[in-house]
Amino acid sequence: MIRKTVVLLTLILGVWLLAGCESGPNIAIKYGFNDAKDVVRYNLSLDEFYKGETIVWTSSNEAVITSVGVVTRPNASASDVKVTLTAETSEGKKTFNLTVKKLTGDAVYDAYPSLNDQDHIVTEIDYQTTMGLFNPGQDAVLLMGWPTCGWCIEYIYYYNMLAKQQGIEEILYYNHRTIRNDITIDGDKVTLNAEFKALTDKIDPDFLDRHATDNTQMWIFSPTLFIIKDGVVVDALGGAIEGHNAYEASLTEAQKMILIFGISELYTTFKN
Repeated sequence: MIRKTVVLLTLILGVWLLAGCESGPNIAIKYGFNDAKDVVRYNLSLDEFYKGETIVWTSSNEAVITSVGVVTRPNASASDVKVTLTAETSEGKKTFNLTVKKLTGDAVYDAYPSLNDQDHIVTEIDYQTTMGLFNPGQDAVLLMGWPTCGWCIEYIYYYNMLAKQQGIEEILYYNHRTIRNDITIDGDKVTLNAEFKALTDKIDPDFLDRHATDNTQMWIFSPTLFIIKDGVVVDALGGAIEGHNAYEASLTEAQKMILIFGISELYTTFKN
């Protein structure tokens, strides 16, 4: 009698679990770093094919999430928006019920929602303020990057989290994309934007990289974290962790530990 009861309960539980699962083809959505179905802030990566067949995606609200996964967040004065994406193949449909989070009104946090911290310590500065950091008496943690850089999106979370843990009050952030990418390439010779050249001239070459086409020109990868003491760069951590392609996958645990160690070492230098 006990055995029959166990079997019956097992069957009932199995039916209940199946009823609670999403049915349909095995199709997935890839979310941005630190996003999830109930916290959508970045564009989505939607599966394109299922068993060789092109998936047809539709959205219940194209103004917020398009059928190709482009996300437009509601204004800060609005509310979060629920959107259903539906993937259809010849084998059936699969639906995804998502919540797109409204903007916060904080320019840095809205540019980098991956921070996952409304009390973040990242402050955006302009070019002139950045150049002023290289004057005597200036100490700063300076981050250079831009919001569409996949590595910046992921790494800024660790820059901010570890800075707060180590008692650093502020990370100054400069978006150097425009001046860095404004270059002229003629064969194997590169001519840099004048402002970018002036910026790199302020930094010891030991803490810079070189342009891949013209190794006579100094370069700043995105992201790069600089430690400035008394107006002089004394340490830096630039570019991607070896083997990490942020557009394909998040950091592995081993890569994460390498990044955390590197950041922590920089912050220790700043604090000493």
